[in-house]
Amino acid sequence: MKNTLIYGLLVLTVLSAALYAQDNYNIEQLSRIYNQWDRAYEVVVVENYAYIAAGLAGLQIVALSGDSLETVGYWDDNCWNAKAVAVRDDVAYLIDEESGMHIIDVSNPETPTEISNYLPRTNAIDIEIWQDIACVVLDMNDTRFFQILDIRNPSQIEEVTDFQRLGLCYDMEFDSGFLYVGSDSLIIYDLSDLENIHIEGGYGWEYDRSGVYGLTVEDSLLYACIFDERRRFIVVNISDPDEPVEVGTTGLPIGAGDVVIEGEYAYVANDRSGLVIYDVSNPIEPVQVGICATGDVAKGAAILEDYVILASSDWDRHGEYGTVNLIDISDVTEPFQIDRIIPTGYALNVSSDGEIVLLANETGGVQIVDVADLANPVHIGNINTEFRVWTAIAYEELVYIAENEGGLRIVDISNPDSVAEVSTYTYEGRGYVSSIQILNDIAFLTDTRRLIILDISNPSQPVELGVISAPDSRDVQVDGNTVFVAERQIIGLYDISELDNPSLITSVELPEGASANEIGIHNEFIFIAGGVAGVIVYDISNNDPQLTSIFNSPGYARGIEVIEERVYLADRESGIIVLDASNPGELIEIGQYNTPGLARGISIDGDVIYIADGTNLGIYQFTDPNNIRNGHLSLPTGFAIESVYPNPFNSTTTIKFALPFASEVALNLYNLSGQRIETLVNGRMLAGVHQTMLDGGDMASGLYFLKLEVDFQSFTQKLMIIR
Repeated sequence: MKNTLIYGLLVLTVLSAALYAQDNYNIEQLSRIYNQWDRAYEVVVVENYAYIAAGLAGLQIVALSGDSLETVGYWDDNCWNAKAVAVRDDVAYLIDEESGMHIIDVSNPETPTEISNYLPRTNAIDIEIWQDIACVVLDMNDTRFFQILDIRNPSQIEEVTDFQRLGLCYDMEFDSGFLYVGSDSLIIYDLSDLENIHIEGGYGWEYDRSGVYGLTVEDSLLYACIFDERRRFIVVNISDPDEPVEVGTTGLPIGAGDVVIEGEYAYVANDRSGLVIYDVSNPIEPVQVGICATGDVAKGAAILEDYVILASSDWDRHGEYGTVNLIDISDVTEPFQIDRIIPTGYALNVSSDGEIVLLANETGGVQIVDVADLANPVHIGNINTEFRVWTAIAYEELVYIAENEGGLRIVDISNPDSVAEVSTYTYEGRGYVSSIQILNDIAFLTDTRRLIILDISNPSQPVELGVISAPDSRDVQVDGNTVFVAERQIIGLYDISELDNPSLITSVELPEGASANEIGIHNEFIFIAGGVAGVIVYDISNNDPQLTSIFNSPGYARGIEVIEERVYLADRESGIIVLDASNPGELIEIGQYNTPGLARGISIDGDVIYIADGTNLGIYQFTDPNNIRNGHLSLPTGFAIESVYPNPFNSTTTIKFALPFASEVALNLYNLSGQRIETLVNGRMLAGVHQTMLDGGDMASGLYFLKLEVDFQSFTQKLMIIR
């Protein structure tokens, strides 16, 4: 899971909150729409499919259809930043910086399924496979290591070696029992005896700024790109690994990311020039014969029939984005681009208005979704924008869009197939527009520099009423005659009884390390999504706000909604968290769902939760375990372990247990010797039926005991793992 490492770092904090061992409880996913991705780091081709390591979006599978590319499948469950991929025997090995190596069955590319997950002791960044072993490159405080793994059984990855220090590592390649590493020089490791791994040979260059990239080996020749003062494409004879010899070289435009050899040609993913092609039929004199400029930073390349698939990334006003380019190489002297997949970017924020949901997208634009059928959301239109959109809200049949540098845009979506521009509000010296709130024909707009109050009674001509200086403002909420503005580490309270003359009431400086991302208000309390600090609550019953409580969430508190006595939190890495706020001095977690992406924006409609989840728009439903708003639900009559299913099991099983009233709960797993193997739950929980998942992937076959301890009682259940 993507938050595993964060749990380790925040272990002391986590002990004060309940249930972080669970993936989900009291929240279920109803549906999701979109398969959005914004990165393209590496690509490998097997038969007619290209497998792309796509950052947050995990594994993307693209097929060649005629002379165009089509995304046919994806796996993106709890990835943080997938950077490398290797495929062998219908299994993809996806390397994610945070959550380790995901082993995915791709026998049906349209429905890839995770088989298992290997979590190394530090961040994984690259992988190469040779026969039955995989070499994984690991990063620890900017120092590289590699580790050899046995992958004969994809459901049970085994470590063959401990860490082997690399120093720098830009690229690597397996061939015939040797591991070739591109560092500040070429380093060759002999892997013929895995119990005695040693450096067999190497090759250095005279320049201090050397770096070896894009390694590939073919017929005792190694092809690579060197970043030194000359920037070269080189050919090295490695028939004697003890003494590699450079046999050919030629100039290289700017830089490189990957090298692929096919027949007599080398195809180089050049990080400024797109695709560069060299004739290497005479290795002593490689000659550049063709180039196809894509305008992107090319990272990875793979050959598919008469085409090169180029994975690229770049920066523009929206941030980092990736593309996948299809380049025709039937004539190597004149390669040309024939198709391009431009990922749709990162879902930043969401708002709901009846049966319409608006999804704000990082790469610009708003997606319009019909959610009349929650199980089957339907995309019905787009609002295209020039700049990044932080948020968009509907008000009286119009949509108001915070368009970053573009100001406030107002559009009519009564016909979603053809949205109509109503007006645009811009002003001199504007910052990045970040949030909007509307109340009684008055719009409150923050732009990272100020709060602007607009009269929108005539949407075709908004009129500025007042301006408040609010540096680095991120969110705004209105409660009666008071406006609350989130300004990074400060919450400003302003009196707006005179809209044309707003005045500061007071300001609150948040605890050290907190970051005011979004705010919610209920009764006389303000709830702040405070980043790494979690949820911060202040009593605002008078003009002297007092810190009331802090709930330390396991992720990064980014988005927040407060409805009645419930706090709904988009906690980025850990997904959705629902808190009981009936006592603001002690928030109690009553629901969680670890969403596939990174939960950032949240919107609530009754018991339905909409999440802008980076890769998708997720639709979830919360079931209140305390039976406050769901009168048709009955509480359990006693404590019990209700079920363990499946049992016996060989990988994971789901445990359900019942609480007739709120209690301190401990749920532990023991072996036959009475040793505690794992703590599944430890904390206070409200009444209801709860569930947690046990992952037995690393446990030996045999009999185990589950023990539920609650209210001075204990309950046990046998579990059997069968391999």
